[in-house]
Amino acid sequence: MSDIFPSSSVRNDQGDLKIVYRGDFRPIDFAVGFKVHDFEDGEGSGGLYFTEDPFVASSYSTSKGYYDENACEVQHHLWLTGRTGRRVPLLDFNRQLTSRNVEAIKARILSYNGSSYEGGAPVIAESTLEEYLVRSRRNVVLMTVNLLVESGVMSVPEFIQFWKDVSVAQRVDYDDPYEPRSVVTPVYLDVRKPLDLRACPADLLSRLESRTGRHDETLMALKDIRDTQSEDTLSFITRPFREALIAEGYDGICDIGGAITGGVRHKVWIAFGPEQIMSAFSANAVRYRMDRAVEPSAAFSL
Repeated sequence: MSDIFPSSSVRNDQGDLKIVYRGDFRPIDFAVGFKVHDFEDGEGSGGLYFTEDPFVASSYSTSKGYYDENACEVQHHLWLTGRTGRRVPLLDFNRQLTSRNVEAIKARILSYNGSSYEGGAPVIAESTLEEYLVRSRRNVVLMTVNLLVESGVMSVPEFIQFWKDVSVAQRVDYDDPYEPRSVVTPVYLDVRKPLDLRACPADLLSRLESRTGRHDETLMALKDIRDTQSEDTLSFITRPFREALIAEGYDGICDIGGAITGGVRHKVWIAFGPEQIMSAFSANAVRYRMDRAVEPSAAFSL
C-alpha cells in the first residue's frame, strides 16, 4: 500500500503505511463520510482523530451515551409486537392495550423515583399523570411519550427500557439509526508534516499565537499541556488554530494519548481533512476515499 500516500509520515518501522483506527459510536457518523466540524460551530473537534491502538478505538466507540437532536423522535423508531404477533409503531400500539395493561403502565410510572422503581419518593404524582393523560386525549401511549420523554423525566434508553419492563408487549424493538452501535474503522492517513504536541518549539508557539490571538482555546490548551506536562491531548481544534498550523506548513497533529483511556498509552493522529484518509478495507484503497460514503466492512473485528 506504500504507493497510495507516498509522502505520508504515518508509517511503521518497515517503512510501510501504518493502519490507524477510528472509533465511532453511531454508524451514521461513518456512513456520511468523515467531515471536519469546526469547534466554533459547536459540533465537533475541528480535526479527525485516530489511534494506533484498535482496542483504544473500540473503547472510545462504546464510551459514548445516547445522543439525539430530538429525543421525542423515539416514538417514530420504537416498535412493539403485541399478543396478535403484529409489529406496529409505538403510537399505534394504544389500541391493543387492555385495561390491565393501562393499569400496569400507570403503576410503573407512579413508582418511578428518578432512577429506579423500588424505594425512594416517586417523581410523578398521580395528579400529574392524569393531567398528561388529558393532554394526550386519553391516549395512554402518547401520554408516556409526553410525560416521560418530552418533559425530560427519562432519557431515550430509559424510556425504551420502561416499555420492555412494563411487559405489555411481546417484543420491543428500536430501529433508530442514531442508536449507539460502535464501529471501529481501520484507515491509512496522508499526514506528511504533523505537529508533535510533545515537542512544539517555543518559537512556533509564538508564531501560532500571532496568527490565532492569545485567547484561542486550542492554543491555551496546548500551552497548558506544555506547562503542566499533562497527559491530556487536544480535545478540540479551533478553525483559527488549524488554519494557523496549515499556514506554518503542517497538515496534521501527532501526540501520545492515554489520560482518558484508563492509562493505556497510545499514539494519536489528527488529520485536517477527509482527503487525507483512505479505507484500509480494500487492496485497491484508492476506490475508498473517506470523503465519500463507505460502509464499514464486517470483516474487521477486534
